Amino acid sequence: MRSASHIWLGRAATELTHAEAALLAGLIQIPGRANPYQHPQIATDRRNVILERMHRFGLINDDEYQDALHAPLGLRPPPEYYGTTAPW
Repeated sequence: MRSASHIWLGRAATELTHAEAALLAGLIQIPGRANPYQHPQIATDRRNVILERMHRFGLINDDEYQDALHAPLGLRPPPEYYGTTAPW
């Protein structure tokens, strides 16, 4: 989670919002299909599934849930090498 938070969001895992943590958790199961740079709607849908479960199990309250559902993905710009083909 530490590396993913730096790569995708540009900050430490301990500084993530509920929405950002749910985004990263949603990437674990289908990282290629839920890549937020290439498929932002799929990434958002996965994030919202995680948020709904967090809310259902009492990990976040109603206000936190609603705020997180409407939060932007908050991605940092993709690295300049993103999408290029490796020479090997």
